[in-house]
Amino acid sequence: MNENHQRHLLTTFQYVENLLSEADRILMSSGSPSPFQEYLQDSTPIQRKVAHEHILRAREKMRRILDELKIPLNRQVSGSLWAAHNHLAFASLAILEIESKYMEGYGELSNEEKKVFDKISTELREPLDRLGNYLAKGEDVDLPPDRKPSEKPG
Repeated sequence: MNENHQRHLLTTFQYVENLLSEADRILMSSGSPSPFQEYLQDSTPIQRKVAHEHILRAREKMRRILDELKIPLNRQVSGSLWAAHNHLAFASLAILEIESKYMEGYGELSNEEKKVFDKISTELREPLDRLGNYLAKGEDVDLPPDRKPSEKPG
């Protein structure tokens, strides 16, 4: 097996992994309280568990095959805290662009409409910025001081 074969096999496995991750995410997140939910929760907890276990087995088999064929993985892995913090920063920037000074680029706004957009931006950025600051502290932090241990994340 030459390098082209190995590269194609590895690329195919990475593509399959992305699809499996998305399928798992869809099954696990359907029925969430998000106002932008894309999928109805029509799977049972047992079906989700069985699907997750099969996905794990497929991943294990792909890993075993790569190990047996001595195909090295491209190990460019970053920390989840860092990646999540960056995603939150981009989300916060997107919310910032809802401020009236940016929204005026889409057409004139009344003073009342400007206040509405500025309020929306401030209101949505606050929890994102707080979470970003919390995650930026690293892995050795405890619950934020404003949250009691019995409170569920919300």
